[in-house]
Amino acid sequence: MKKKSQTAKAAPLAGGPVQAPDAAVAERAYLLWEGEGRPAGAELRHWLQAEEEVGRERGLHSTALREHEVGIP
Repeated sequence: MKKKSQTAKAAPLAGGPVQAPDAAVAERAYLLWEGEGRPAGAELRHWLQAEEEVGRERGLHSTALREHEVGIP
């Protein structure tokens, strides 16, 4: 009988499960960092800006899909 390999799982934070970083946010943050000349110490600012931008795009996209589905002009 084969044993299943056990992998360590991160404990959930208060309020929800741990989620892996979003690839779209990571890519956007990298592009922001590169666009500013790769400054040291700006990681958090770039990440937060990327989260906001990607979230806004997704929010607009999902709203557009909902309007299309229900036939709202």
